[in-house]
Amino acid sequence: MRRTDFLRSLIHVGGVGLEIGPSFNPLLPKAEGFNVETVDYTDGNGLRAKYQDAPNVDIAKIEEVDYVIHDNTLAGSIGRDSYYDYVVASHVIEHTPDMIQFLRDCERLLKPGGILLLAIPDKRHCFDVFQPLTSTGAVLQAHYDGRRRPGLGVIFDDRAYNAVRAGAIGWTANEGRSIDFCFDVQAAIACFDADRTNRAYIDVHVWKFVPSSFRLILTDLRLLGEIDLREREFFESIGNEFYMTLSTLGIGCPVGRLSLAKQMLVEHASITVSCRSVSERREMNVMDAAALTNDGERMIEGNMWPYWAHLSIYRFALPSAVGRRVLDAGSGAGYGAAYFARHGAAGVLALDAGQNAVEHSRRRYAGDAVTYEVADLNDRLPVGDRVFGLVFSSNVFEHVGNVDGLAAECARVVVEDGVVIVAVPPIGSIEVMTSDIGNHFHVHHLPPSAWHAKLQRFFSEVRCYAHYGLGEFASKEREREEIATPPDRVTIRETDFEFPESEPGSLQNSITAVFVCRGPRSDHGAETLSERTPSVWREGEVAARTIAAERATVAELRRQIAMRQAEPSGSRADIAMPEEIAADATEVELRRRIIALQAELAEMKALSNRLKSRVAAMEKSTSWRVTAPGRAIAGALCRS
Repeated sequence: MRRTDFLRSLIHVGGVGLEIGPSFNPLLPKAEGFNVETVDYTDGNGLRAKYQDAPNVDIAKIEEVDYVIHDNTLAGSIGRDSYYDYVVASHVIEHTPDMIQFLRDCERLLKPGGILLLAIPDKRHCFDVFQPLTSTGAVLQAHYDGRRRPGLGVIFDDRAYNAVRAGAIGWTANEGRSIDFCFDVQAAIACFDADRTNRAYIDVHVWKFVPSSFRLILTDLRLLGEIDLREREFFESIGNEFYMTLSTLGIGCPVGRLSLAKQMLVEHASITVSCRSVSERREMNVMDAAALTNDGERMIEGNMWPYWAHLSIYRFALPSAVGRRVLDAGSGAGYGAAYFARHGAAGVLALDAGQNAVEHSRRRYAGDAVTYEVADLNDRLPVGDRVFGLVFSSNVFEHVGNVDGLAAECARVVVEDGVVIVAVPPIGSIEVMTSDIGNHFHVHHLPPSAWHAKLQRFFSEVRCYAHYGLGEFASKEREREEIATPPDRVTIRETDFEFPESEPGSLQNSITAVFVCRGPRSDHGAETLSERTPSVWREGEVAARTIAAERATVAELRRQIAMRQAEPSGSRADIAMPEEIAADATEVELRRRIIALQAELAEMKALSNRLKSRVAAMEKSTSWRVTAPGRAIAGALCRS
C-alpha cells in the first residue's frame, strides 16, 4: 500500500478536513476533490517562490493556502472551532515550539470525536539520530515558558548534531552504513553565530522521538490534564516515520508507562552506528536467521512479504487480545507476542520449544510485557486452568506430534468466554499434500476440513476464516512480485490482508486457514475419520514413497562419503595433489582446492545428517503412524 493510501485509510476523507503544513506535497489535494482546507506559514505564492529552484519538486502541485499563521496560535489563525472532522499533520508536530498548545489547538478545531492524524519522524532513522530524546518535562517547560519560537540551544543542536547517513537525511531501519555529521564543527558554530543575530524565525526539529517515547509523553500529558486527546490507533515505524491517530473518544494507550519506558530504551538502543560493510551486516542477519530456522521454520522479523503475512494473523487476533491475558503457543522468533503486548494485551506468555528462539526473543523484545519460556507443546502446558482470555497458535499445530494433546491443553487453559485462534497451512489438494510431506518439520498434512473437525471435538463453536491479500495485493501475481522484491522496496504491511469467514472446503488460494474457537469442552472424545486426509489422497502411500526416496538419497550420500574417504592417500586433497597440477599451481591455488574439496566432503556429511533427521521426522508423522498396520501386513505377506 502506498503511503498516501495508507494515511488516507486512517481517516474519514468524506468529511471536512484541515491539512496543516502541506507545503509542496499535500496529502489531500483539493485538485483531487478532497473537501479540505489548508494552513501554512506562508501563502501559495510564498511556497512557490521558496521551492522554485528546489530539485525534485513540482511546484505545479502547490495549492493555494487558506490560512496563514503569523503571530497568532493555530486555532486563533483559523477561527473555526469544532468545525473539522479530521486534521492531518504530517511531519509537523516536531517543529512546534509549544507542543501542548499545538495539541490543544487541534482539539479545539476538531468536532467532538474528530480525528487528528500524525505522521512523525523516528529519530533513529533521520538526521536527529545524534540528539537526545525529548522528555515530558521539556514539553511542559516550553509550554509554561510561553515558547513561540525554537530556543537558541535547540537551534545550536540542530546545526552541531545534524546527521547524514551515506549522504541521506532519512533512511530505513535496515541501513547499516556509517553515520556522519552534516556540518563540521566550525561550520556549525558559524551558522549558530548567524542565527543569534537573525531575528527571523528559524525552523528546526524542536522535539525528537522514538515511537514509545512519543506515546509515553502523550500518556503523561493526558494524566497531567494538559490535553484531552487520547490515542486511537498506533502504527510502528515504516521507513523513517511512525503514525498515530488521536481523538477525545480514543481508548488511550493500552500499554503501561513502565513498559513504554523500557521499550523506549530498547528502541533507542537499536540504532546501528555502522558495520564494516553492508555485506557483513547482511551476513550477520542471515546467520541469526539460520540459527533460528534450524529448529523449526522460524519466521524472522524483517521487511519481507512472508513476515508481514505472518504478522497479519496476529493483527487479526488483536480484538481478542486487548485487555486480556494472552498465551502465544509456539511463539517462534517472538515478534508476534511483542505485537500483542504493544497493542494492548494485559500480559503475554510466549512458549516455544527452541531454547535459542526463546533467548533471541528475550534479547530482542526485552522492553515488552512478554514472558518468554521454553516448553514442549507435546506435553502439558506449564500453566493452570482457565487462565488466558486468548490462546493463539499460528503455524504450529502442524509441527506438534501430540496435536490432540495440544488442542486439549488450549481448551483447558482458556477462560470459559475466551477465544482460541489456530492458524495452519491450507492443504487443499493431493499435490499440496505431497509437497508438504516433503517438509520434514511438518508432521501433519491435514486439509482445513480435517482441522475443523478436529477442533470441533475440543470447542463447541469453531469458525473458519480465509487469509488473502487486500486491494492491490489481492492477486497471486502481485503476491509473487512482492515476495521477489528486495527488502528495501517491499511496501506491503500487516494491514494489507483480509480474513473473510469461509467454509473449510472453500479456501482456494488462501495463504493460511484460520480457526476461531469458543466454548472449551472438557470431554472431547476420540479421534474420528473426518479428522484425517481424504482416503483418495492416499497419504500413507505418498509418505512411504517420499521416505523411501529420502532413504535412498541418504544411502547414496553415505556411499559417496565412504568412497571419498577410502581414496588412496596420494590422491586425497588433504595429502597431496597430482604432479601435473602441483607443477603449475601456486601454493594459494593448492590451498583453495584443498579447502573446496574438504568443504564438499563436510557438506555431504551435513546433508546426510539432515536427510536422516527428515526420515526420522516423517516416521513420527500422522501419515506413517496411520499406515503402520497396513505396512506390517504387507511385510508379513511378502515374507510368506
